[in-house]
Amino acid sequence: MGSGQSRPRPTGSNFTDMFLNVSSTQIDDLNLMPVDDKINLRHCLVREVMDGNFHAPINDLLDDNEVRILEIGSGLGIWCCDMASTYKAPRFTGIDMFPFDFPTAKNSNVELKHHNVLNGLPYDDLTFDYVSIRLMAIDVPDDKWPELLNECVRVLKVNGWIEIIDTDGEPSSDGPWTRIVSRATTTHYQNLRSLPNLSDITHESRIMKIGKWGGKIGELSSQYFRELFKVFLLLFGGQIKLNGEGIDGKIKDFVRRGRKKSIEEFLSRVEAECEIYQTYLVHHVFYAQKLYQL
Repeated sequence: MGSGQSRPRPTGSNFTDMFLNVSSTQIDDLNLMPVDDKINLRHCLVREVMDGNFHAPINDLLDDNEVRILEIGSGLGIWCCDMASTYKAPRFTGIDMFPFDFPTAKNSNVELKHHNVLNGLPYDDLTFDYVSIRLMAIDVPDDKWPELLNECVRVLKVNGWIEIIDTDGEPSSDGPWTRIVSRATTTHYQNLRSLPNLSDITHESRIMKIGKWGGKIGELSSQYFRELFKVFLLLFGGQIKLNGEGIDGKIKDFVRRGRKKSIEEFLSRVEAECEIYQTYLVHHVFYAQKLYQL
């Protein structure tokens, strides 16, 4: 559901970079969650909501020490390390555009590296048996997705699998305050269908409830989105205009960066709306098999 407003988006950097890297010292005692905790919370939420770390039928590959697996948008490598702790045989590679300080202690079958995937993938054709792209919709410009997917399929072996997990980008059953900080995402299904050498394209979806009405997962998801919204307001509050339901005009008080009271008041309104409207976010998984090399 959208408000019809154009929503501000940063230029020259990706939003996740800024969301994850804003430090509490910049924010006038807003007590932001540490970066590692944010990423770990997001990983755990997605794993629970999606009923696991993968959906493509790759179980037969996971006992083979010749198998190579690539994650695009690996962050600190939590997904790779989680998978590698369960499946000891494959070699896992994670790459991310943002220069995180990768953990020094990680599984021996995990390699993490910094690389801007918008500049192509630094691997030969037919290198990986499985490629996973996770939660990258907001970081990759819409017009760059076809090129990125082509690169992923290029490095994928014949009969290998590609999988994408992402969200709708904006909540469903949201209220006017929640809607301000939402953004629609791309249609991955259409992008995958445009590639002639992919088959068996499958789409599944799951609902992530936001708020106490959704039980323990709902409370944790509310905590995560509260952190996201804090940073959004700090970075872009001055660019937003509100319309409708008694909140017409420019944001005044909480627009000012680092004003804890006003931002906390806004976030309290959002949290209350999530309970009233029973807000949820739809997560999608798309996966397909590569038939041949172009």
